[in-house]
Amino acid sequence: MSRPVPNPTATATPTPVLGLLSAQQVALELGVGLRTLSRMFDNKIGPPRIVITRKIYYRRASVEAFLAKSEGFDRVPMIRRRVRRNARRAA
Repeated sequence: MSRPVPNPTATATPTPVLGLLSAQQVALELGVGLRTLSRMFDNKIGPPRIVITRKIYYRRASVEAFLAKSEGFDRVPMIRRRVRRNARRAA
């Protein structure tokens, strides 16, 4: 069962807290989904985040430093996917 994907532009409102970006804003800027952004943080390859009252924020300087660090790559470093052992091969 697929869940509807919310429109990220509708939920990405400016954050009035000291130049912090919301998770939606960072996901839009990086061109990834919220789940991927969370996995990037968990695997220590994404920008550091701040949690304030159970909401996730990112410092603009941290996101810019992450983008500058990943400039030499062809794409943003991604997470290795698990390979299924018994996966069917495409014919």
